[in-house]
Amino acid sequence: MYMTGLFGQNVIYNIIAFFTSYYLQNILFIPMGIVGVILVAAQVWDAFNDPIMGTIVDKTRTKIGKCRPWLLAVPVINGVITMVCFLSPQYDVDASAAKKALVICFAAFFYIAWGMTYTAGDIPLWGISALMTEDEKDRQKLQAAARIAAGIGAGIAVLGFQPLALAFGQGLLAKRAAAFGITDLNDFAAQAKAAGISVKALAEQHGWMDYTEAAVQTDRMGCIIIALILTVIGVATFQLAGIFCKERIKPSEKNNSVGENFKMMWRNKPFRQLLLSGIVSAPRNMTMLVAVSMVTYYFSTADPGLATMYLALLGGGLFIGMFGATALVPRLLDRFTKKRLYNLSNLVEIAPNVALFVFYLISLNLEGGLTNIVLLIPTIVMFFLKGICLGIFNTLQTAMIASCVDYEDYTNNVRPDAVFFSGQTFMVKIGTGISNILYSLLCAHYAFEGRNVETLKDMIAEHKVPRELMEKGSEALVHTMNKFAADGSLITGTLTAGQLFNFFTLMFFAVSILPAIGNVLAVLPTWNWALDDAEYASILEKLQARRREIPCNSD
Repeated sequence: MYMTGLFGQNVIYNIIAFFTSYYLQNILFIPMGIVGVILVAAQVWDAFNDPIMGTIVDKTRTKIGKCRPWLLAVPVINGVITMVCFLSPQYDVDASAAKKALVICFAAFFYIAWGMTYTAGDIPLWGISALMTEDEKDRQKLQAAARIAAGIGAGIAVLGFQPLALAFGQGLLAKRAAAFGITDLNDFAAQAKAAGISVKALAEQHGWMDYTEAAVQTDRMGCIIIALILTVIGVATFQLAGIFCKERIKPSEKNNSVGENFKMMWRNKPFRQLLLSGIVSAPRNMTMLVAVSMVTYYFSTADPGLATMYLALLGGGLFIGMFGATALVPRLLDRFTKKRLYNLSNLVEIAPNVALFVFYLISLNLEGGLTNIVLLIPTIVMFFLKGICLGIFNTLQTAMIASCVDYEDYTNNVRPDAVFFSGQTFMVKIGTGISNILYSLLCAHYAFEGRNVETLKDMIAEHKVPRELMEKGSEALVHTMNKFAADGSLITGTLTAGQLFNFFTLMFFAVSILPAIGNVLAVLPTWNWALDDAEYASILEKLQARRREIPCNSD
């Protein structure tokens, strides 16, 4: 049931990950600079709210424990807010300032509300893992199994959301087309190409005057429908953890204030090192942040079938690597110390990250780019290797935080399960905030926002393949487009072939070189991690003996 709860929680988390990384910019068309401000402000606030929530959970005292009451109450509330996030009005650059402000405030308010309710469930969900058993081996197996379940939930949301949303959206668009006597949109596009005109122009000849606008709106409705379905699944399974999991370790009698807990988190040297490592490794989050846009625009050109295939190949390789590595961590810890394995996972990941960008540069002179089988297979392998390293990193981070909890319990008679596991969400949110602001600044610098995104989506609605149209240089994209549509009427913005090249280069830079930089930074604080495995084993033995009030041989 704990695994099931982690599954559901990660379905919900990755629904909102899609909302922040793709929906705000590419469906609502909110400028990336504004998106970056919303996300960073929300995540920084929410990150510092985590220790506060951790303190509240640690102070909770009920007959069923300190974590379970929150796990029973939070999932439904968080699920409702998840859906409301997708109902935000659409941003229009030509609208009044008041209407623009309304859209921004709506998106910001409900995203912040989502983050606060998510925190209220996430902290007790991870905190209870240190309360279900005091046996370190059992705990490692439990946390590894939970990571696998979390990965499956994330995989379903990440790999399924966009293809299903595109399929539903195109189904809705097909229904609109039928009203104008158009029975097959693909055949309709072929007719337009044969006639030497745009799909939009041919649609207008059939009386369908808002073809491109309809394509955008049905795309949005597809996202809303899939968000609703996945949210229901996520909430239903998340709820099971609170219903069935049991707390077997009694909380300590001593409670700290919020201020004391902040000081404790910094004073605990091994935890402080982990915290710094998690924060400075922020660029590692770029892969998940950019993946949907990369598959949608570069690999699949918004085709549901191709999106499913490429997400399965690339994302599937990543998640399979994560699952395999996560399951092996307990065995690997029989041969490596936590510190050594943690640092190795980061250093080894540098190679596949750098290789991905090299493959992209090679692909510029290869027909089909990275979709060419010659480069696609090694690209899949690199994502698989990234997944292995990521799985080891995530599982060890959880296990090492649990060790820090025991260390604090032993040295100061305070068991800060919720507070220290709030540090895990703190690291994720600060890291995601840093990644978001960095990616937002890069997108704004290369004009990958607003009208240019709309233009790119118009091209896709016209069944064009953007990766085939990019050119190195400043030539107007309309010149390239004229090779495919004689009147060139598809281009409504100022998008150029050079900008399109920059967009794709930016995406691949963000999923390769930036994560490699994060890998290097991650090992700096933990290179000399303060809690040696042998020392921890002795601490754990003494701690267990103290709980039972019996003599300990190592004393």
